[in-house]
Amino acid sequence: MKKNTLSVVLRYFLSITLALLFYPMTTLGAQKHITVKGEAMTIKQAIQLIEKNSDYTFFYNAADLGSNTKHNFNSKGKIEDVLTEIFNGNGISYLIKGNEVILKVNKTESTQQTKKRTITGTVTASDNNEPVIGASVWLKNSSIGAITDIDGKYSITVEGIGGVLERG
Repeated sequence: MKKNTLSVVLRYFLSITLALLFYPMTTLGAQKHITVKGEAMTIKQAIQLIEKNSDYTFFYNAADLGSNTKHNFNSKGKIEDVLTEIFNGNGISYLIKGNEVILKVNKTESTQQTKKRTITGTVTASDNNEPVIGASVWLKNSSIGAITDIDGKYSITVEGIGGVLERG
């Protein structure tokens, strides 16, 4: 009787030990399979969906995902495959370290955004079309500006695209 009880207890501990050994393998495999499915979603919403349904945490600059362009996503598989599909053509790359995903903007796009431009022009009087000497020209709502020369010409260097010039 004592031998039979010892055998049952030993089998019980052996089965619990095996179950605990294989449990991390099943949960680890389950984390690697990701599904992102939805219509008219932004990239930020897709990231939030992945974070909600997995153990992955994303680190990124919110300004890098500022685009509110809507996409249709239907991606299923490993995290690498899903992220490649989500960021395809958006200039965003990623680095996976364990359960952390680090997003960054590719350098080629960011250098284009900060490209400097030089704007040149001539200020003339509206009544006789003669050059105006010493007129102030500046970028609206900024301290960037210039004064026209003897021929009414000016030159202003600005960063980025857009803006309105004003004359004083």
